[in-house]
Amino acid sequence: MVRVARGLGYLDDFPPLVPVKDLGYLPPEEVMVIATGSQGEPRAALSRLANSRHPDFELAAGDTVIFSSKAIPGNELSIGKLHNALTRLGVGIMEEKQFPDLHASGHPAQEELRTFYGWLKPVRLLPVHGEYRHQLAHTQVAQSMGIDAPLIPVNGDLMRLDAQGLSVEKRLTLHERIIEHDKVRPLDSMDRRARARLGRHGSISLALPVTLQQAGWVRIGRLMLDISGTSSLDEESFSEWLDDTLAGLEATDERELKQQLDGRINRWLRNHLRHEPVLFLHVMIMSEM
Repeated sequence: MVRVARGLGYLDDFPPLVPVKDLGYLPPEEVMVIATGSQGEPRAALSRLANSRHPDFELAAGDTVIFSSKAIPGNELSIGKLHNALTRLGVGIMEEKQFPDLHASGHPAQEELRTFYGWLKPVRLLPVHGEYRHQLAHTQVAQSMGIDAPLIPVNGDLMRLDAQGLSVEKRLTLHERIIEHDKVRPLDSMDRRARARLGRHGSISLALPVTLQQAGWVRIGRLMLDISGTSSLDEESFSEWLDDTLAGLEATDERELKQQLDGRINRWLRNHLRHEPVLFLHVMIMSEM
């Protein structure tokens, strides 16, 4: 990130970077760390630091963590746990609620859009990102610059772009689908008991990329969870349990691995959540690069 910024002419006065393993040799008041994990992601650097599990250095009482972010809706619980863990260490927290100027948005403001479109000089615009109010504001900016922006699409719109401009070819009727391995089936194909459980307890979709190493099965990358309904799932505890469980399985292929994991994950959810959401597990075996 710093290398790209410098290449674009920013951060010219940024101090030299220090290897993370050398941070412990420097006076704490002279150290600033740029870390991932402001949304409470359990395996990101900030969560590891908050729980004293980072391999190279640790936070101490009197340190300060600055969150230059806004809470993404749905992440409030994870962020709250992260803040609590930092507070228990005696770490000070600065965030956007108390310091509004801290937030560094990744989305362009209207004047930045005007500058960008002044460079590109587009003829037409189809606003697809954000809620309707964001799409409408985007459309109004484009139209004020003479850009043709006649439509605000919705899910299911099949769009046509040709010499005559943008138009809606037709509107498709969308149905909820369940994706499991290489199969796509309608939600209605669930049995009555599963549908009732889905209504009461919600669902958890888990995409699990793994690879087989000498020590056993190993998960690759971050935990990819999609939770519907109310859930008190502790993702950090679940991640650690899942890693330990994977290492002990003797499956030889994707199907066997899923079969062995399904029951174990359901039991863990039932024991830790006191209810059993419908689990949609997608195992993906990856080859190491």
